[in-house]
Amino acid sequence: MMIGMNDATAPPIACRFPRVSRLEWIVLALLVAALFGLYRHTLRYGLEWDTKDFARESVLLNRERPLTDAFRYGMIHGQVGDYGGSFYYRPLWNLSLMLEQRLWGFHARGIRLVNLVLFSLALVLLFLFLKLQGGHDDLALLAAVLFAFLPFQADNVVWGVARCDLFLLLWGLLALIGFHMRLAGRGRGWAALALASFALGMLSKETFALFIPFLAAYEWAWRRRLDWRRYPSFILVAAAFFFLKHGILHLASLPVQPLPSLAASAGLFFSTAGYYARILLVPFGYPKFAFADEIAGAGFVLLGNQRIS
Repeated sequence: MMIGMNDATAPPIACRFPRVSRLEWIVLALLVAALFGLYRHTLRYGLEWDTKDFARESVLLNRERPLTDAFRYGMIHGQVGDYGGSFYYRPLWNLSLMLEQRLWGFHARGIRLVNLVLFSLALVLLFLFLKLQGGHDDLALLAAVLFAFLPFQADNVVWGVARCDLFLLLWGLLALIGFHMRLAGRGRGWAALALASFALGMLSKETFALFIPFLAAYEWAWRRRLDWRRYPSFILVAAAFFFLKHGILHLASLPVQPLPSLAASAGLFFSTAGYYARILLVPFGYPKFAFADEIAGAGFVLLGNQRIS
C-alpha cells in the first residue's frame, strides 16, 4: 500500500512544525485547569443513557475476557448475546472501557476524567494545527479557548458514549497535522502518521470515512489542485473497515428501509445538515436525539441548504 506523497512538482507550502512558547504552554495549562474546574461537579453524576446499558449488560466488562474481544462485538447492543443487533462497530470505544474496568473499575467518575484528558489533548493538537495555518499565534490560542467552551462540548465530556466523538477529534487533528506536513514536503513519516490516525478514526466511528473528501478539500485550499495519488491508501483503509464491520456484525441480517425517492434522500440530507447547523448557531435547548420525520420541516431543509451553499 502506497502511503507516500510525491510533492516534487507541487508548489511548496511555507511552514515549519510550530514551536510552542513557554507563555503558550502556560495558557494551555490554565485552559485545561479551567476545564477540569468547570466539569468537576459532573464527576458526581451517575451513568446515563447508553453507558448505563453498557454497564448493566455488556459481556465485555467481564475481566476474564481478552482485550481482543473489543474487536469482536458491535457497540452496546451487540454485546448482550445478539450479534445482529447493532449497526455500530466502534472497537476503540469498547477497548477503552475494557481497559478502564481493569485499571480502576467502570464508573462514571473515571469515564468523565478520561474524557476530559482526551478533550484536553485534542485542544493542544487543535492549537498546533491552527498555528500551522500561519497568521497570528494569539488568534490560534484564542480559537482553541473558544472551541473548548462551546456549550455543546458538554455532551462529549459528560456522556460516555460520546467518547467516540472525542476520538474523532483527536485522530482527525493528528491526521490533519500529518497530512499538512507531508503537503509541505516533509518526510514519509508524516504521511504514515496521517494514515495511521485515519485508521484509528475509522475504528472509533464509521462517519470518519467522510474525512477523505475533507482531506481533499484541505489540499485544494492550500494548492488549488489535487494529487489523486494521495488518497487510494485512505480509501482502502475505509473499505477494509466496512468489510470487517459487515462480517462481524452480520449486517445482511438487519432490515434496511430505503427512502422512497431521490428527492426524499436529498431532503433528509439537507434537513440533517440544517439540524446540526442549528446546534452550532444556537447551542442551547436542542433535542439530543431526533428522528428523520422530526427534522423534515422546511426550516431545517432551508438552513441546511444555506449552510452547505
